[in-house]
Amino acid sequence: MLGIGKGALYIYNASNKRLELHASYAYSEKERRSGSYALGEGIIGQVGLDKEPIYMKNIKEYESYISTGVILESPINLYTFPLIFEEKIQGVIELASFDTFDDMKFEFLKEAGTIIAANVYSEIQNQKVRSLLDISEKAQMEARYNSSQLLKTNQILEEHQQRLQAQSEELQQKNIQMEKNQRLMEEQTKLLNIKNEQLEGTRLELLKHSGDLESANKYKTQFLTNMSHELRTPLNSIILLSRLLMRNERKDLNESHVEKLEVIYNSGQELLRLINDILDLSKIEAGKMDVDNKEFNTGDLLKEVKQMFEDVAKEKEIKLMCEDLVNSRLWGDYNKISQIVRNLLSNAIKFTSKGNVCFEIKPCENSDIQIIIADTGIGVSKENLDRIFEEFHQGDGSISRNYGGSGLGLSISNKLAEVINGQIFVQSEEGKGSKFTLLLRDIKIIQALNPEKGEAKASISEGLVMEEAAFALSSKDKAKPHYLIPKTKKQYTMNLVGRRILIVDDDPRNIFVLASALEDFGAEILEAENGKVALELLKRREVDLVLMDIMMPVMDGYQVIKAIRESKTSSDVPIIAITAKSLKGDIQKCIDAGANDYISKPVEYDALMKLVKKWIDKDMNE
Repeated sequence: MLGIGKGALYIYNASNKRLELHASYAYSEKERRSGSYALGEGIIGQVGLDKEPIYMKNIKEYESYISTGVILESPINLYTFPLIFEEKIQGVIELASFDTFDDMKFEFLKEAGTIIAANVYSEIQNQKVRSLLDISEKAQMEARYNSSQLLKTNQILEEHQQRLQAQSEELQQKNIQMEKNQRLMEEQTKLLNIKNEQLEGTRLELLKHSGDLESANKYKTQFLTNMSHELRTPLNSIILLSRLLMRNERKDLNESHVEKLEVIYNSGQELLRLINDILDLSKIEAGKMDVDNKEFNTGDLLKEVKQMFEDVAKEKEIKLMCEDLVNSRLWGDYNKISQIVRNLLSNAIKFTSKGNVCFEIKPCENSDIQIIIADTGIGVSKENLDRIFEEFHQGDGSISRNYGGSGLGLSISNKLAEVINGQIFVQSEEGKGSKFTLLLRDIKIIQALNPEKGEAKASISEGLVMEEAAFALSSKDKAKPHYLIPKTKKQYTMNLVGRRILIVDDDPRNIFVLASALEDFGAEILEAENGKVALELLKRREVDLVLMDIMMPVMDGYQVIKAIRESKTSSDVPIIAITAKSLKGDIQKCIDAGANDYISKPVEYDALMKLVKKWIDKDMNE
């Protein structure tokens, strides 16, 4: 008669104040699993709160469907009405139909709702009565049991009473002694109360200090985050602009000028490394260091080590020996493993003036893997061996003066190892060298590689292929091509002639260096000093790519990205977010806002060019 395709009955549970699915018609298993609503939550909750029906018609899209043997369609009309008895909500009924609800159906449902509400109320009351009866029966049974137990107990007590009478005389004699002991106990109690008060005062003071320490840590984390942004912004200009000038494509700088620019660039990279070390330490202490497990090849780690440290070792005339005895695809946090290895190898080379440095990946018992870094350097004395993993510790002061460094590398490496369920062991003898072993526990080996088939070879990235600089350690070999020069010709890697790129940043220095880098490839640059200017510009001009700073006045980058995605004219334009914050949550926030990709400050030239090429080429192909 009603032509209903789907329906549900929700009963109001007064104990938790929620409407819970009690019965359904033509519901799927998935729909039954989410059958609970608070008052005011969704259509069901709103009807329960207002005690008024809601009629929705001409529904074009709906998450629920009416399913039969031959069709699966969304309902067009939805009628939800309350079940009220004595002016109190008893439940809600929701009906879905392809047909409209006329006045006759509304009247019928109103009358039926009154009857159903009365029956629901009656059933709820009956359940309460049954529950009370069950409780009463249990109480009676328990009383009978307790009565029998009392009889037994009384018998036992009578026997005990006779014994107690015999013992009473003895107790009277002991009471005299007890009174004396009582007076002594009272005196001791007074002393204990005084000590307890002192302990309570100490506890409250410790709680206060703990709260102060927690606040100080919070302020320290906020300070480091803000200072990171403030330092990365000018550092971005220093690194990227010096990188651009070092390319010297116009040949208007002599070799001396390029060397000076290289010093500026390397100093910026060293400052960036120090900032990253301090931030890593802060994130570890705050418990915000996430584990990012993924598949990687041990051969990739070996190749990275050779690329970064081979030239530096040659420059110091020491031998770098690398060996991979695992040669497999593993499942683990490659970035943190690589960071630990880089720190340990960097120290090994820095503190070794002659001899060799050995890097070895080898399997051990069960599924554990060892990464060993051994050197013939200055070594560590026995008295300093237990303190080398402490923050800012570098043995004695002469090491910091002779070799430099902040003393954070080993501390961060040790804590990173703990984060990934690993451990660092050290053996060292002063004047003979050191051996550091990174133990990776329970590493999952996905597949052993066959070097003869070339499976261990790392893939070559598209676009600009650059050689990496090893921790800002510059090379003294002037005959070798500069590592900042691309290995492929610029005109064959990326051509931005005719492409329009919008740079949104409140710092004109950042706009200048980014524009300088992109204009070398023929791009037309549009500038906007804040989000509002950018949105107005996008209404008048079409662009092929947007480089969006995140921390800006007027409108921050997240707001601007969301506004672009909601606009009619520029919703599909690729957006690369540029952020000085490197926490995983900040990066995800950029992607959630609608950015296609991101890059952290200070902006690396190679990384920027790869991203621009990726999204410009993708836009052209589409």
